Amino acid sequence: MMKQSPMETVYQSMMIGLMSVVAASAVVFPTIFLVQFHKYRKESAQKKIKLSIQTENESE
Repeated sequence: MMKQSPMETVYQSMMIGLMSVVAASAVVFPTIFLVQFHKYRKESAQKKIKLSIQTENESE
């Protein structure tokens, strides 16, 4: 086993930390995006239903 210099150890631990941050954000951001997108889809779908009901009532 070669003894590592302190700088190499720091560098390696920084890289591991960076990788874990990247991995975490790669999981977290799409999840947040999907949740927000799903809420938006639901709300816009309800608005469309309301609009279609209004237009049907007006056309009669």
